[in-house]
Amino acid sequence: MSDSNALSTVAISSVVALIVSGLTSFTTIHVTNSEIAQKKEELQLKRRGERLENYQTAIDLLTDYGWRSDDPKYRDAIVREFTIPLVQAANRLRVYGSPATIAAMDEIQGAFGMLNKAKRDSERADAEKAISLGLDHLVIAAREDVGPKKEDDLKDVPFRQGAGPRAN
Repeated sequence: MSDSNALSTVAISSVVALIVSGLTSFTTIHVTNSEIAQKKEELQLKRRGERLENYQTAIDLLTDYGWRSDDPKYRDAIVREFTIPLVQAANRLRVYGSPATIAAMDEIQGAFGMLNKAKRDSERADAEKAISLGLDHLVIAAREDVGPKKEDDLKDVPFRQGAGPRAN
């Protein structure tokens, strides 16, 4: 009878060891999966912040251009103060941005190409309209990518899409 007690004890001990081993493995896997999910979410938030910063830089440059483009002093400094920083921002958008923001930047850069080639006032006016439309598309795309989300629980009110009404 003592042999059967010993065997029972060994069997019970083995089952308990297997259960503990299984629970330990399950816990380890669960903790590892949670850590991976957390790191993935942190990376997504970091990337979202990088895109936000790049979108804001491009939008600020275009807004500044819209306000100052009629100033002769600004026209003299446009390459240093606008063109180079805009191309840098555009390149960052091509790396970090959503496909819609890249398309909007293509539209904007194409419009600046039109402006550079414009000979008549009507051509310049068309190019300026195209730049403005591209800015609207950039703001809409950036908002869709990094703007408020449904979980922010913001009140839904009608508003003009894009960069808003122009002051000039």
